[in-house]
Amino acid sequence: MLELPLLIWSMLFPKLHPAPDWMICHDQQPLVRLSHIGRHESYSHYVVGFVGIGVDEWESAYKRDPRDVPWEFVSSIDGHRVPYSTFDIGWSAERKEMWLKWGGCFSRVPDDWWTRLKACFGIPPEVVPQARAPITWQRIKERKIMRKLASEDVHDLADALSDVGYHASGSQLNWANEILILHALHRDRMVRRIAINGLGELARVRGFADHGRVQRVLSISKVDECKWVREAAETAGEEIRRFANG
Repeated sequence: MLELPLLIWSMLFPKLHPAPDWMICHDQQPLVRLSHIGRHESYSHYVVGFVGIGVDEWESAYKRDPRDVPWEFVSSIDGHRVPYSTFDIGWSAERKEMWLKWGGCFSRVPDDWWTRLKACFGIPPEVVPQARAPITWQRIKERKIMRKLASEDVHDLADALSDVGYHASGSQLNWANEILILHALHRDRMVRRIAINGLGELARVRGFADHGRVQRVLSISKVDECKWVREAAETAGEEIRRFANG
């Protein structure tokens, strides 16, 4: 994996440490060439050249969950390879340009004190398949979540549901499931969508689904008035089928 300090230095001091060009590859096959042309805020901008695939195949991959895309970014500086899901990616079909931001998300290995401590004693870390990697290995505190859920601010509610869906630990799954099901039919469409996304995430990352209750909720959500909610329900249903024996 490309060393993180190099990426951070290129973001903070682009004149001293220029951002690398990249080649997106599948195993050893080059697919897309990215030539660096500048920066805007925290994103590096690239001109795109398709060398192994066409625009349609690229856009199909771009629309998928990044964990399901088995490609890597290969650095022009030293050849290090970075999983496709590591970056926050933007794409303009009109300009044939891409912009990248280091996200550090979807790591297959926990980055916490316990994992680092075990490494000191030669104990190997937990490694999960890329498709089941959580967005981060952050932990959540139930008391803090419940305070946000009691707020009248819909954004506090959305933040809490997002944390529950993305970061619930193995011992919190039943608690998280109850919260997400309760809010999946909320009056606010943003809240509904985030809650449904969370149900899919519990299935993908933890292999957990309360099949009977979740399927009843999804059957309602698939005919929701909001397109985003309908799409979230379809995605969650697919994740439950793939990862939770649904």
